[in-house]
Amino acid sequence: MRLVPFVRPNQEAKPLRTPAVFALPAIVVRHRELLWSFVWRELKARYEGSLLGRLWPLLNPLILFLVYYFVFAVILGQKMEVMGIKVEDGSLMGLYIISGILPWICFSESLVRCTGVVLENGNLVKKIAFPSQLLPLYAVAVNTIYFLIGLAVFLAARLLFFFDAGGTSGLPASWWMLFPAIVLQTILTAGLGLFLGALNIFIRDTLQVISLLLQLWFFTTPIVYQASLIRDNLPNFAPFMQLNPMYHLMEMYHAALISDGGSTPWASMWIFAVFAVLVFFPCYAFFLSTKGRFADEL
Repeated sequence: MRLVPFVRPNQEAKPLRTPAVFALPAIVVRHRELLWSFVWRELKARYEGSLLGRLWPLLNPLILFLVYYFVFAVILGQKMEVMGIKVEDGSLMGLYIISGILPWICFSESLVRCTGVVLENGNLVKKIAFPSQLLPLYAVAVNTIYFLIGLAVFLAARLLFFFDAGGTSGLPASWWMLFPAIVLQTILTAGLGLFLGALNIFIRDTLQVISLLLQLWFFTTPIVYQASLIRDNLPNFAPFMQLNPMYHLMEMYHAALISDGGSTPWASMWIFAVFAVLVFFPCYAFFLSTKGRFADEL
């Protein structure tokens, strides 16, 4: 006797669904107007009523750059090292510092904002139909827009006023690496932001902890100093530097923005790409798995 699967009358086969962890792009497209409304509201409200208004996105990295440049390049006398030779032109060290500070500010401020954004919008999260994953995403989008504005100003100044070690203007041959660097940084930031936004619902100390960790992460990443400083003075710690994913991201930005005579950091690009993807999916899966309990905790 052959077994026949039971099918109810008029029952239609359900289409295969994309696993929830892979459906985020579709959610973003479906709710793109809502996402843009959040982004636009944040852009208008962030510096509303301040004296300098829209200049603050440029002033913040500029002031931070001047502080670190004065400490590391002027007081400590750091020089840009090009192919093993220290270059006396201090402007190159300034370019090196600010080319790392701009993406770092975007990364760190996005994570801090993402950590608290779900908790702050508890009234929206409690609505069943509201896609709460949009909240960390819009926080990342806002800081990325400010980053792109600052990057555009930096590129204009780089082309007009600064020269490389050979005395020529223009961007390095690896300038195109800006595009994968920005995309991969956004993927990593979105994944960590989703995770931290969900975790902060259950552990309210998350914001304080991540702020401290970001400070430590900043100084263990070659942003205000070159990686050669660690290799020359702390050779035992140099191998551990390769384990820092932000080291590889900074290698990409430095190759794209600073002409140091080095080759294109292909290895750093692939290492960071794999890391960003491997971090994003578990972090988003954590957000989805805890999303149903948000309303109970708020």
